[in-house]
Amino acid sequence: MNVTLRRRSLSWTAISAATYAAIIWIYFIAPLGPKFGQVMLGTAVFAHDPILNAGILEWARQAIASPSLHLFDWPPGFASQNTLAITENLLGWQPEFALLRWAGASVTFAYNSLFITSFFFSAFGAGLLAKRFDASEEGALLSGIIFAFLPFHLVHAI
Repeated sequence: MNVTLRRRSLSWTAISAATYAAIIWIYFIAPLGPKFGQVMLGTAVFAHDPILNAGILEWARQAIASPSLHLFDWPPGFASQNTLAITENLLGWQPEFALLRWAGASVTFAYNSLFITSFFFSAFGAGLLAKRFDASEEGALLSGIIFAFLPFHLVHAI
């Protein structure tokens, strides 16, 4: 790959990332304003899912840091054992969530950060996949937007 093509590819990658970030800012962050750490994103459609997911993330963070708690024996699964192992444990999101919580962020702020991060990674990944299958830069950008911000994905986020 020559230098000109490489620069063009990197510039389109940066443009794509900036576009996805702008869409996320417009649709998710700006409407909440200073209440970003107080209002949980995603509760308008299915209020129970974000609360459940935030609870799972917080339990896993506490269980991983504690020698006396068992990760998969979470309180809502009582009296059965290892109930978190048979449901969504969200361990893949734990590094970012735990980092934010240990930095002093509230559960709501950390969850909202994961929520918007999931859209960014979805868009960016779909764009890279489209580019890998020889889509044009514009086509890759559009595929990322369509995949990440499709209503089905918006409802089933994180």
